[in-house]
Formats: sequence, structure tokens, C-alpha cells
Amino acid sequence: MDQQTILSKVWDLVDEIKTTDEYLLLEQKTNQLTSGGSKDLYHTYITTRTKYFEVLAIGRFHPDFKTTQKAFQAAKMALFQTEEYRQYLQAKEAYTQLLQTITTTINQKFAGLTVEKTKSCHVRAL
Repeated sequence: MDQQTILSKVWDLVDEIKTTDEYLLLEQKTNQLTSGGSKDLYHTYITTRTKYFEVLAIGRFHPDFKTTQKAFQAAKMALFQTEEYRQYLQAKEAYTQLLQTITTTINQKFAGLTVEKTKSCHVRAL
């Protein structure tokens, strides 16, 4: 089997994953979070998070560090306490479990296969 056939099969797998209930639910919950009732909380969280990490890159001695940190914490708490965010996390966990199962299955199929290492002319023999 050539490399192009393998890549084609990988893309087929990706297309199948995109049709699973877990993926579709995660996509739905993500859209609800970013454009639904929590849209303003989400965008506030993103902007304060960005500002916080910009200030943090400069250091704790930045003049806006405390105010930026408090604003980020408040935005984070407000978003993380919404029901939409909790549903998003549950959907994300289910999707992560699906990907973990697929990864484990693939790893088990290839567990017995090893590539024999050969010495090249670029490796100094001891």
C-alpha cells in the first residue's frame, strides 16, 4: 500500500469522525457558546484572557497587572458558571473519549510492528 492510499484512508477516517454524534454535538455546543446566550460572556473572556497574557508576558510589575488579572478572573468565573459552558465541556469530554478510543485501537494494531534501526554513515560507531 503506497503512501497516497494511506493518506486517502486517513482522510476517510476524518470524514467519518466528523459524522459522529460526539463531533456534531461538540460543534453544536461550541456554536451555542460562541453565538448563543453566553456570547457576550465568551467574547469578554477571550478579550480579557488575551489582555492578561499580554500583560503577563511583560511581568508582574506591569502597571495594569492587578486590574487585568481581576478582570480576567471575573470574566472566567462568569463564563465557567454558565450551563452552556458545562454542556460544552461534557461534549468536549465525549469527543475526547472517542478520539482516545480511536488512537488506542490504532496503537494496538501497530504495537507488534517495529522498524529495524540501521546504522548510517553519519553515526559514529563506538
